[in-house]
Amino acid sequence: MKNLSLDEIKAELCNKLRDVKITPTRVNQIIKQTMSLHGILNRDVAIYALANNCGIDIRKSVPDDIKEDVGKAIRMLRDYGKMDQITSTKISPQSAMKKAITKTSSKEPRIIKYLDISILPDEFYIKLQNQINRCYTCKVYSGVQILLRKFLENLIIEILRKKYGIGSKEDVEIYYDINNNRFHDFTFLLKNFEEKIEQNDFMGFPAFNKDLIKKISKYRDIANKTTHTLEIDITKDIVDNEKTNIEFLINVLVKGYNAIQQKS
Repeated sequence: MKNLSLDEIKAELCNKLRDVKITPTRVNQIIKQTMSLHGILNRDVAIYALANNCGIDIRKSVPDDIKEDVGKAIRMLRDYGKMDQITSTKISPQSAMKKAITKTSSKEPRIIKYLDISILPDEFYIKLQNQINRCYTCKVYSGVQILLRKFLENLIIEILRKKYGIGSKEDVEIYYDINNNRFHDFTFLLKNFEEKIEQNDFMGFPAFNKDLIKKISKYRDIANKTTHTLEIDITKDIVDNEKTNIEFLINVLVKGYNAIQQKS
């Protein structure tokens, strides 16, 4: 299998789906529907995952910087397939895709609100909440956990960035890895957040305490198993049992962020 460009991968995907009377224009709609339904934020990731689901060998073609995201997307599509039994060995990849498309193109299901937080910092979190609720509605429970983890991680980044700004290198390094030009990983962010709480940098925010860090850390560990393990069964009961806790954590972080923003 040679290394194919993204355009070549998409061309192969179009050829596969043309066999079941799906036009290239419709393929673009399918990519958008897949991103919306499964909470996939990167279009390239969606294309690679769809190609894989149609039996195209993408292993040598996926860029290193999105391999992890593509793996997550493939797993979410696989979970969706299990839900609808569209990946049966008796069904060809093309037929399976056509059945999945027909289902997603039909009447929009009533969205079940797993997460219903009315005051969020900006449009990014509103969309993220909508994606979480779509995953929950479609019973893609692994997607729910992955996106909730992203929700918490980004809120902590926003809190630290708003609190310490973009002034000195030392301040920026609290939340951003300057040498590697990326935000620190969740574990490192949480460690820095805890240290700043212990140093009384957040004295005006009593909800920011060791107990909060402990609860976030516990959820991070649970979600990490979903994020980094391709084969894991996440049930409705698992995400339902975390609902009250995760809503509490997000509400506390959002209120803290809003308060810091008002003071800045």
